[in-house]
This record gives sequence, C-alpha cells and structure tokens, in this order.
Amino acid sequence: MLIQRAGQGKETIIIASSPHGAALNFLKRVREETDHVDGNVKKIVSLIREINKPPAKRPVRLLHHNEVLRYSFVLTDEQVWIKLYRNSRGLSNVPAFAVTAGTSLFDFFKADIERLIESAANGTN
Repeated sequence: MLIQRAGQGKETIIIASSPHGAALNFLKRVREETDHVDGNVKKIVSLIREINKPPAKRPVRLLHHNEVLRYSFVLTDEQVWIKLYRNSRGLSNVPAFAVTAGTSLFDFFKADIERLIESAANGTN
C-alpha cells in the first residue's frame, strides 16, 4: 500500500520514535521493552528507504517524535484507525478500531495527530 501511494504521488507521513530520544529510553529503561524497540525503529527506516527508491513520484516522509504515545494510528480523510497501548506493563491484545470522520472522536484524534506531526516536523517535541 505504501509503495502504491508513493508511486501515485500521494502524501504519506510516517512518524516514528526518535532513535535516541527520551521516549525510546523510557520504553527501554522504565517499561523494560528492550527486545523489540530498537529493531522496530530500524525496520521502519529501512522500509521507507526501499519505498522511496524510484519510481516513487512522491517520497514517503519520515518524521521522528520524542513523545511516549498512548496509541498508534493510521489517519486518512475518511477515518482514523487507533491501536491503544496499555498504561500498565505488557503488550495490549486489544484490536485496532476505526473512527469515522464527522464525529467528535475523529476530530479529537485528528487534532492530536496533527499537533504531533507539527511538533515532529518543527523539532519541537
């Protein structure tokens, strides 16, 4: 899907944890999630490099944030998919859910995600 989007010239932004930032340090030190954190960030960077090879018309943009996220997301104009994280230790097995545009819950997530994108793009997070 990401390769198709890049080939079609559609804007795609991926936001990943800053490799040496406080958020990853928190996950590794406090939450003791050392077995997958670094590897997942490296996989994301590698995948985006592959996607952005020609014939990509519009490269996928990779931004880094330094926040401890409460959820993962995929935002489109029509909906946002949300995957919640636990407040307690351990991984969540709750499935992702979709929130449709035109609802106050969608507006909440969209505004929150847009602020995260803006702070990541400006390096202010």
